[in-house]
Amino acid sequence: MAGDQNKFQTAMIHAERFSDQGNWAEAIKAYRFALAEFPNNEAAIMGFGQANAAVGQTEIAWKSFQQVLKINPGNYQALGYIGEIQEQMGQVEAAAETYLRVGNVFAARHDFEAAIEVWLRAIELVPDKIDAHQKVAQALAQQGQPRLAARQYLAVAAVFQRRGDDAAALQHIQEAQTLLPKTRPWRRPCWPWNRIYPLTPTKSARLPRLIWATSRIMSASLGATTSLAKMIPLPLTVSWTRPKGWPADWSNLPSSGLWWNWPMLFLKMIIERCRPPSPASKSIC
Repeated sequence: MAGDQNKFQTAMIHAERFSDQGNWAEAIKAYRFALAEFPNNEAAIMGFGQANAAVGQTEIAWKSFQQVLKINPGNYQALGYIGEIQEQMGQVEAAAETYLRVGNVFAARHDFEAAIEVWLRAIELVPDKIDAHQKVAQALAQQGQPRLAARQYLAVAAVFQRRGDDAAALQHIQEAQTLLPKTRPWRRPCWPWNRIYPLTPTKSARLPRLIWATSRIMSASLGATTSLAKMIPLPLTVSWTRPKGWPADWSNLPSSGLWWNWPMLFLKMIIERCRPPSPASKSIC
């Protein structure tokens, strides 16, 4: 039987006013009166859950938000509260999955900024969450931020590398490289060495160096100039054995941006090329 609409509206007005005042006990009572008239009203159930969450009644709030999602699976507020409760309970994997759903709702509404923010929260909880990285990369590319999108593809490549899936890692590195603007290598000190000492063709050596080279491009071309860039750190930390003849130290190379440093650069290159390699030298450039 349908409830009394006037009683429902009056109860909702009081409930919302009490909620705005932070008087959660009275708000809960008012929401109960509203639900007595219309038990399946989404707004009343949502408000009831929020009020209970505010006073620490987590179990009641959880059931309320789950009931809201049965009525409307796309209610991002209910999903967000569920994610917060899961975080409080230490269920980080479940919380990350919930935030992924929240981001999907925002993306379906073409609110990509909100979607990216929520997906980044999922990544913060579970750094190896590949689908969240991929969604952020796709959204950033659509938003016209190819460099930040490329960093996300590199993050996915690093995850696959740690899992031993070299083919998938290389695929995502290529995705990142397709997004990068064409870069003139001679503008950066490390690139003349890459030309003199080409990457070895062996699979075990090629993959980490490709990741390293791409990350060097990104760190040089992007810079943490935006708040979003600071939220997406480069995750690529790889270790590999220096091949025979590979220069031992990059830190003292002169800047290649000035023309009078080129003679010193080539002199150092010749010296390092002729120096006998140290068999124990292992490092990341």
